[in-house]
Amino acid sequence: MVILPQNAIMFSHNDLDGIGGGILFKAALGSHAEVHYCSYQNVDDKINQRLDELENSADFPFILIADLGIKEQTAKRLDRYQGGKRWLDHHKTNIELVSRFDWATIDVEASGTLLVFDEFENIPRSFRDFAILVELLTK
Repeated sequence: MVILPQNAIMFSHNDLDGIGGGILFKAALGSHAEVHYCSYQNVDDKINQRLDELENSADFPFILIADLGIKEQTAKRLDRYQGGKRWLDHHKTNIELVSRFDWATIDVEASGTLLVFDEFENIPRSFRDFAILVELLTK
């Protein structure tokens, strides 16, 4: 487990599992935390747009992608990103791409919400039941 940095941005799926991860992210960082809920159709555009904005700043926030697949070009761009990054997913379709990056993990046995909960120690432990409930509802 690691600490989720205060200066962080999350991109998560816009379904129950992805929103569950966003709730945990906000529980760790506060209601002001920057979360982008995405569909598979717009996730790459949203990530690339935010990376474009970050290129013109001296700020390199931690980027978390959870419960989503991204295109190879987006993953390669993130790999070059100077800030911290983490990609947590559970979809079998992303195994090959995720395996190319040391900052990415796939676990087909867990929900995206549970992966986020298990990854970051500053998510309040009182949210464990919530993470497990999302896990049960999304299986």
